[in-house]
Amino acid sequence: MEEKVIYKKDDFDNLPEVRLEPAFMEKVKPATDYLDTFYNELGSGEEYLGLRTGIDKLDNKTLGLRGLIVLAGSPGAGKTSFALQLAFGVCEHLTPVIFYSLEQTRKQILSIILSQISGISGKDIMLQGKALIDDKIGNFTPEQRQDLKTAKESIENKLDSFYIRSYEEDQPGISLDILEEEIKGIQLRHGKKVLVIVDQVQDLDLKLQDKDKPDLGYRDQIDKEGQIIRGLSKIVNKTGACILGVSHLNKEMIKNNTPGIVAIKKPSIHGIKGSVDLIYKPESVWGLYSPSDDNDKSGTRDINLVIMKARDYALGDIEFKFNKKTKKFDIL
Repeated sequence: MEEKVIYKKDDFDNLPEVRLEPAFMEKVKPATDYLDTFYNELGSGEEYLGLRTGIDKLDNKTLGLRGLIVLAGSPGAGKTSFALQLAFGVCEHLTPVIFYSLEQTRKQILSIILSQISGISGKDIMLQGKALIDDKIGNFTPEQRQDLKTAKESIENKLDSFYIRSYEEDQPGISLDILEEEIKGIQLRHGKKVLVIVDQVQDLDLKLQDKDKPDLGYRDQIDKEGQIIRGLSKIVNKTGACILGVSHLNKEMIKNNTPGIVAIKKPSIHGIKGSVDLIYKPESVWGLYSPSDDNDKSGTRDINLVIMKARDYALGDIEFKFNKKTKKFDIL
């Protein structure tokens, strides 16, 4: 048995020195402790850091979609169409997509995708779309029928990893909890990489959150939007998914636009509708706008994607030509 040492009062100055550190120092560590993790997280020759969309100019600028992105624009700016084009492009590169539509039906969503792929107007697809399964229907030319057939084969080959959630009778409401749960389910099926699009972020239902907290809610719309964007940011961090949230511009920005035109005034980051969290929490904030009057009679419109905020790539515009009939964005 070890003999117990008893120090006398006069021996105080001779006690052995023991260096003590505050308890919080256990959490504050030197950067060298993280170097191994840092090295392992670096790329090993990949072309992109994030998800490839197939729009090369966008992919090269952003190095791929990742993190939390907010896409804003005036009503009619083509936000949903642009988001769907990105979504199907990601899907074509073998990454699953969940498209949460809080404004459009499945029929409208699939019609836009078919129109973008086939080059046939969305109106004709809605009115004569049964030509996809019956060659006797519709007044399409042989070339158009072939384009429709090719588009049909394309979506049938790709859409088994394209998930649509919308507010329709057969589907429940969509909240942050439900969104996180469904992302994890898709990841179990396909792997960690997944693109999630929420159209529109302001319409997520916070009241569907924890049923054990009936008083859970929000003070006003600003508070609601702040909770939503903070919640989406947490989901990105927990799951590793890329989330693109579609948002409106605020009233001040919209009223500066001429009626019937997407936008003449270039949107700024402070023109995003809602809470300051909507512009400060995301890794990237984008806006869609038309740089000139809508006087083009050719059926197309110039629309720019302005990157207003990005944490690790350059800001600036990417110019597109928007086809009004097919709702497709082509790089200029």
